Formats: sequence, C-alpha cells, structure tokens
Amino acid sequence: MNSIFESLVRSNKIKLGACAAFVFTGACASQAMIRKPALEKAPASFFRVTADYTVIETGEEIKFDFVVGCGGIISHYSYTTPSVVYSAHPTMQYIATKDGSAIGIKSPGALCDPSYFEFVPDDFRPFMMWFPEVQDMSFAWGYATIRAYESPNAAVVFNGATVSPATEEEWAENRAQLADEYEQTGAMPGPWGHSFSRSPTEVSVGTYLVGDKMGLAALCQGYTRLSLSAELTEEIFATAPEGTGRYWVVDGATWDPIEGRLRRSGKIFNGRRFQDYYKTSQGTVQEEDGGTISTNFEYNALGEVYPILPIRQSMEATGIDLATPPDEYFRTVRVGPEWNGFSACRSGGDPVSTPNGQSSFFDREEFIEANFEVGRSQPYDALASQKPHWINFNHKRIGRNLNPSPPNSIFRIIDREGYVYLNVGWGIHNIS
Repeated sequence: MNSIFESLVRSNKIKLGACAAFVFTGACASQAMIRKPALEKAPASFFRVTADYTVIETGEEIKFDFVVGCGGIISHYSYTTPSVVYSAHPTMQYIATKDGSAIGIKSPGALCDPSYFEFVPDDFRPFMMWFPEVQDMSFAWGYATIRAYESPNAAVVFNGATVSPATEEEWAENRAQLADEYEQTGAMPGPWGHSFSRSPTEVSVGTYLVGDKMGLAALCQGYTRLSLSAELTEEIFATAPEGTGRYWVVDGATWDPIEGRLRRSGKIFNGRRFQDYYKTSQGTVQEEDGGTISTNFEYNALGEVYPILPIRQSMEATGIDLATPPDEYFRTVRVGPEWNGFSACRSGGDPVSTPNGQSSFFDREEFIEANFEVGRSQPYDALASQKPHWINFNHKRIGRNLNPSPPNSIFRIIDREGYVYLNVGWGIHNIS
C-alpha cells in the first residue's frame, strides 16, 4: 500500500507550482484560459495538529499527531492585487480503532495562511467523522456541532486539540514515523491521510482497492433547523401553493424571495441573524464564537442540525434490497434530540448514492487489472432520475425531492409548526 501513497511526495519536497497535485486542475485550467494570469510558486508552510479522543464503548484512547504540508499558487491579474490559493495535505487524517471502527479529523486548511493562527480559539475542535465500519468507509457520522458529543448516540469523548506552526523537518520526521507505525486495516487510505480531489489519480484509485471498495466518505449533509415566529411562518405560507400541507418543500426560484425576507428579519434566530448559520467548516460549531476558526465571528452560530442519510443507508435500514433497482427512492432525515448535532457523510463512489450517475473513473486500467467490480462503472439505475425521490423525517414521508439529479440536491423545507430546514453543508465537501 505504501507505494500508492509515496507518489504524493517526491524527495521529501511538496511539489507546488501551477495546477499541481494538490490544486484543482480543472479550476486552474479554466482560470488560465479566461484570465491568463501569471503564476508562480507560493511559499510552503506546515502546521501540526493534535487531537485526543476516547471511544465510549471500549475506553480506547485515540491520539492524533500529524503535520500538514501546505503549498499554493500566486495569481497576478492586471486589474487587482495578487491572490494566493493554498492547498493542504492531508485534508483528512484517520485512525482505526481496535473494535473495527475508525475516526477521521479534518485539517483546518485555513492555517496554510499562517496569519490565521490569530483566529484559532482556545477551545478549537476539529471537524470529526466517526466511521462505524473500517471495512467500508463510504459512510460516516459527521460531528457538526458540540451537541453531537452530548448526544446518547455519541461514539467518542473529545479530550482536546491543538494546532501549532511546524517546519519542513518536522513534517518529514512525522511522515516517517506515521509510515513506520502504520498497519493496513480495512479501507484505511494509508499512513498519511487523504486529500480527495487534490490527490493524484493513482492515490484516489488506491482508496477504492482496499476495504469494501466504496471509497471514502467526503460529502456530509445535515439540515440546520431554525425556529420561526408564528407571524413569519404565516407570512411565508401565504405564498405557498394551494393545498400545501404541514411541510412545504421549496424549490430554488421560490426560495430566493423567502431567503431575502429571512435575511432582513434581524437578530430573531436565538439572538442571531439568519445568515450567521451559514457556517465555515474550519472546526466544530460550539457555544457562541467557539470551536471554529473564522475571521468573522458573526458566523458559526450554534443551531440544531439533523443528519440527512444517503440513499443507501436510508433504504437498506427499512429492509429494502437494492440489488434490484426500486420503483422509487428516498432519503431519511433523523430528527429528534438524540440526533441533534450530527451530519451524515457519504462517498461519491457509491453507485447507490448517485443511482443515475455514470462515471468513467471506474473504467480505468487500474481497476480492470485489479479485477475490480467493473459493473459499478455503469449507471446503477439508468431510469433513476425519472422515478420519485422522497424525503422522510424519521418514518414520516414529508415531501418529494424536486430535483433528484444530482440526488445530493436537498431543498429547503418550511414547517407550519414554525421551522425552516436548511442544508447549508457540513464537513469536507467545501475543502479549504
């Protein structure tokens, strides 16, 4: 396995430069064609992350200690000042537990810019993902807010974390130590974590050739639920289609004026503004202004968050056999005090998570040579986009997902009992 991941580093140097391994190549290419900026290397930087957890069921102590390497590109434009786009490796680091689970934590990529260290709170808590099965790391529970750690469903206790500047020598020493201590377990992606679309292709391929071959969970989704006054609820529902029941699943065009009204409502959402709940992903939202790294402390307000399960987990939980394409699909939102604070994370490589999606990625030579399940390169269900896609709150069907292609498009929901549900995104799908 180590040879798969050694391609990330050549001669103990992080390769920087335009559109290199840690930068979104497509984005770089499109910018170059449109604006044609001059590009040059940005200075490399490094920082160390430590985080300690206790597995509740077994009492096992899990201790993270890894150094993140940062590089980037400087873009010069004729009409503005130069800008730097940083990239970090790894964006996620993982440790397997002795009971067959795993923990992953996100690197706070904002710290690739050393000036952001002044914004690190004393109670910084990395975004953490709990993988129930290390053999299949395509699903995880994301601990979006501090409420997840307080829940009876919590799997771990958080004991503290630190971030601090590091040197290239510390980075090289840390990599050597992690490699020496590493033992391949299940779908673990290697000693040095993973960076998803910023990793070289051969490294991404490697994550599918271990474990149960579904890839690593990366996209985390959860509904933020905010309370509305009776007056505001009535005002909003006055524009709902005739016959709308308790729940109104709102499409994008209809949502725009509603969102404008909510943004103008002032600090009526637990004393915070509506837009304060559109958080960053540089940590775990805690009490007021704590837990996360942000240069604007009006954001990251602590609200209720409930996990939106992927299609596979939603449907298999009810006993549905997905070996045969069903007549309809649904996703379940776990709603209730015991689920407050969690998001649900899935892998883009799971064909059932994107049942009508076709990817040429699995047609690569590496998969064929490894006798990979080549059938997964075909659409799971070519007719999926034409079938109903529903949203359930626990066991109750509350509405239809209006645009199931892609199926991760989850619409806003307004409840006549005085709530609005927003999928603002959690975890690592907005990688810094």
